[in-house]
Amino acid sequence: MSRQYYILLLFFQFFCSTSSTDNIVGVWTMKDKFYQASYQIVQEGNSFSGLVLHYNDGTTQYRYQESSPQFIFKNIIKQEDTYVDAISGATQSTSKNKSISIKLRSLDTIEATRYISKRPIKELWLRKPLIIN
Repeated sequence: MSRQYYILLLFFQFFCSTSSTDNIVGVWTMKDKFYQASYQIVQEGNSFSGLVLHYNDGTTQYRYQESSPQFIFKNIIKQEDTYVDAISGATQSTSKNKSISIKLRSLDTIEATRYISKRPIKELWLRKPLIIN
């Protein structure tokens, strides 16, 4: 098929998907001097979950396994322009203390703020590009 057909198809898919899903839905990558990871954010009703696809910090390595999926967060909800964690996938806590908050900086960049011992640690996650052959 022609390249124009693929471009038109992507354009159509983008506009159709923006009406039914949120802009944070997709696959995101993160890499810094401490670790690298990729996450898939999925919408489940009115909330969102972050599935770990890949993680490597030099000591611990993980690749997605359907039989035992790992989550960086579960059940985050949108409050104004920020997504906040109602129940952390790591702690299963229902306390009012945040364990993660996500803010969309652009269509391809998320600022994720994780709270470790009540201290914020900010990370930039980049949308994994869609590759068309």
